[in-house]
Amino acid sequence: MSFWSQVPKAVRHELIRLELLGRLADHEGQLTVLIAPGGYGKTTLLAQHARRFEGRAVWLTLGPDDADPLVLSQHLVGALRKVMPTLRLEAWEQLSHVGGSAEGLATALAHDLTRSTTNFEFILDGSDSLMSAAGRWLAQWMNSLTEGHRVLLAGRAEPPIGLAHRVARGDAQLIGLKDLAFSAMETAECLTRSGDGFDVEVIHARLEGWPVGVALVGSGASPQLTPADLLEDVLAHLPVSLQQALPEASVLDVWDEAQATQFGLALPDGWVQTVRQAGLPLMPLGGSYRPHQLLREVLDARLRRQHSRFQALHLRIGNQAEQSGHRLQALEHYRLAGAYEQALLLARDLADEYENRWEYQLVRRVLEVFPEQHLPPDLRRLLGHALLETGEGTRGEELLYRLRQARQNSPGLLRSLAVLASRAGQVDRLLQLVEEGLALAALPRDRRRFLLLKAHALRQADRFDEALLVAQEVAALAERAGDLVDYGAALGQLEQAYNALGRLPESEAALRQALDVYARLGMPGRMPQLLINLAGLLLKQGQHDAALVQLDSAASSAEQEQGTDLALLHETRGDVFLWRSQHALAVEHYRRAQELCDQLRISILSLRIAPKLCQAALPLGRLEVVDHALNTLNQAVRAGLPTAEANQKVCIGLLARHEQRWTAALEALAEARAFRADLGTAIGHRAVVYHAEACWRAGRFDRSGATALDHDLADAQPFHFLPEDAPLLEQLSRRCIDLQAPIVALNRLTSDAPSKLTTEVPAPPVLSLRTLGTLQVHVAGTAVHIPLRKSAEVLIWLALYGPSSRDQMIAALWDGSNERRHIEYFKVAVRHLRLALASPPSVTFNPLPYDAGQYRLSERFQLDLDVHIAAEALRSPSESSLRRALSVYAGPFLAASDAEWSASVRLESLEATVAVAFRLAELLEGTAPDEAAAIYHHLIAIDPLQEDAYVRLIRLCQERGDRASAKQVYLKYRRMLKEEWGRSPDQALAAAYDGAHAGLP
Repeated sequence: MSFWSQVPKAVRHELIRLELLGRLADHEGQLTVLIAPGGYGKTTLLAQHARRFEGRAVWLTLGPDDADPLVLSQHLVGALRKVMPTLRLEAWEQLSHVGGSAEGLATALAHDLTRSTTNFEFILDGSDSLMSAAGRWLAQWMNSLTEGHRVLLAGRAEPPIGLAHRVARGDAQLIGLKDLAFSAMETAECLTRSGDGFDVEVIHARLEGWPVGVALVGSGASPQLTPADLLEDVLAHLPVSLQQALPEASVLDVWDEAQATQFGLALPDGWVQTVRQAGLPLMPLGGSYRPHQLLREVLDARLRRQHSRFQALHLRIGNQAEQSGHRLQALEHYRLAGAYEQALLLARDLADEYENRWEYQLVRRVLEVFPEQHLPPDLRRLLGHALLETGEGTRGEELLYRLRQARQNSPGLLRSLAVLASRAGQVDRLLQLVEEGLALAALPRDRRRFLLLKAHALRQADRFDEALLVAQEVAALAERAGDLVDYGAALGQLEQAYNALGRLPESEAALRQALDVYARLGMPGRMPQLLINLAGLLLKQGQHDAALVQLDSAASSAEQEQGTDLALLHETRGDVFLWRSQHALAVEHYRRAQELCDQLRISILSLRIAPKLCQAALPLGRLEVVDHALNTLNQAVRAGLPTAEANQKVCIGLLARHEQRWTAALEALAEARAFRADLGTAIGHRAVVYHAEACWRAGRFDRSGATALDHDLADAQPFHFLPEDAPLLEQLSRRCIDLQAPIVALNRLTSDAPSKLTTEVPAPPVLSLRTLGTLQVHVAGTAVHIPLRKSAEVLIWLALYGPSSRDQMIAALWDGSNERRHIEYFKVAVRHLRLALASPPSVTFNPLPYDAGQYRLSERFQLDLDVHIAAEALRSPSESSLRRALSVYAGPFLAASDAEWSASVRLESLEATVAVAFRLAELLEGTAPDEAAAIYHHLIAIDPLQEDAYVRLIRLCQERGDRASAKQVYLKYRRMLKEEWGRSPDQALAAAYDGAHAGLP
């Protein structure tokens, strides 16, 4: 019952599919997915690929229990250790030891693999076993994997990993039925190997290239050509006793005689060898065999005719599977055996565990195998809530209300009903259910969960102070109980309450604390919405770059889910760019957010975005965007959607304002002003100001209007307005003064207008590269160790030449070689370079992005490269710039590298430094001759062949009256000329120093 992590062995006459193998090996993306019905050679092809990558191919055949992401994580690590037992998986082991979440284990495993010097091929066969929970785990793991590691999946249907998005992005390739079907040439080759006498064209046409069918025909075991009959024909040629017993083997995932005997299967001795010789499709696993799924299905249909034997065998296998810890597999066997009592006991344990982990798809998988009437009330409640959370709200709601009508009340049922009330906006009912639940709750955790719902309900009712008090109570209770999950949830409620009360510093502190809690729990999936909220807070404080950093941090998880978080992320990015007056970028992100809202049917969010989208599109003249937004809003108004009319009136008013149709703007914005409760706070306050402007422009702004304006802006904050609104706020303030109206709110807003807000822009971290002499790398003053020499060369190449493709860098760093081993080592080098550059705390971004086929150093670095300093000093020479350039030369450029490109840079840097030394020495000869002499000595030390340096130094020593030093330099100069060039100094110099020293060397 252990998981399968062995690469299948090759079978006799196996057709090597070179073209497909080339596609697998040469794919530059991270993911390859094979999708086709049974019998199309997916496993055979993957096994051929794995054998080519022996020593780094990690094989895992997926089973039912791999639908649980924790099990999948354990199995994947087990398969990895079979390939490389010595691989250190410190982060994964540490988190696994403390019972970390599945999503935390995904990130930890990817982190450990980043440190590996081997590029692994992860091959997962049977991806049909994955459900959404395991698919999310796999997607998160792949998103966290870095350069070099690849994943290959095979199954009968598309795995739940967002494949279409990955293919569109260029990260994945899809190999389907048409690719896997035999070509006419492959059919001919397969049949020819088995002998002559086959009508290849007829067989290929009738089987349509079905590989297993062609193989069975070629085996001679079956003369028939109908795929449905092929296996039946082969089975008919077996000995009668084996034909009668073989259906029992359908209960086994792997066939071997010892296991069949262990489970009491009535199979004769030597049965495995007999079925192999008959030509039945079996995949060798090294001593045992994996039957093709089609074969198991045929045998299963036969065994079902022996009902009692069918049940007995599945019950026996189920008991063994449960004892071995394969609980989902056991549940399936119990179901097949009709052992509902045992199945329900196991299902209750599994469903409770999965609900606590928020794995509602797994809850459904466990419970939906039973007829609803067979489920006890507690399991029907679990199923109903799981349906709510997985997109079948109507069915889930009906089930929950039936339980309510039957008076099957429990804390769990009341929480589920409270969730329903919250989604419907039924605040009073929500509060009633919460109070009922609190009266019923006996366990501390149940009480905390109801209090969290109460805080949420109070906030929905605009009772923010009460919501804050309840959230504070839950945080204290959870902290005392040591329940970090509830503590994180309470911090989230605190953040929302503080935000609603305008207490932004406290809101930010709660957010950052919640993020820390979820990081410690290893629950990154809970973090994207918090990071998006934090970005919104930073935006309110004018910290645009810091907000974008948080959004970047949230992007990976949000993109993986393609859900609400991603829509919120695009909306917030749009807000940042709108505030910066980068209108084109704002439009792009708002439109993407609305597309996601349409897909997810989140109408409230889409309506909220519409006025902001119009405000971004109008300065660009993008009237088609505004028209589309208005058409959408008009449809929403006709459908009676909440907030639709308020947002529609704002957009009409914005368009009229843009076109300076002030009367029309006044009328529309007046209606919007009446609907302010349905608008977002910021757009509501802007609508008030734009309405006042339209009144003023239309000649209708009087003292009563001015008084109403100041009243309506009493709770407005500066961050509710855009920088472009600042002049308008000041104009309205002056107009109110003229009318002798109050300007308390306007004074406060104009004194801290958006255009005057100080924006804290953190200085970009300096990436300092000292390549002359011993390599030294620092980021923001922190020393960074680059572990591999080729990683260092990639870093220096990108710093010198900018964005480059892999082929460009391999050609340079490996002198034009494109051998596979160099390509693989390049991936390792990039992976370790990215990890090293990301290690300093100041690097909160991807330091080595890969876009459009090119690698580059992040533009967020401020680059300080020593090899450029000399050339820059020569372009703008000054004593200080020349001194600095000379001081940084500590030796040859990348002395350990013998590549042609580095030798060229080495020579250029030396020549530039020599030129700097000459220029600096010339400047100092008249004013500081001793220092000039020292520079010439230094120049000779770094380049002993510089004749002019010797001559100038001799002359300088003579002018200083230091004949002894001049003589020493001359002798050194003479020796260099003789050894290097085979000649002597010029006659005048030789006459001055050689006459009295003829015997000197």
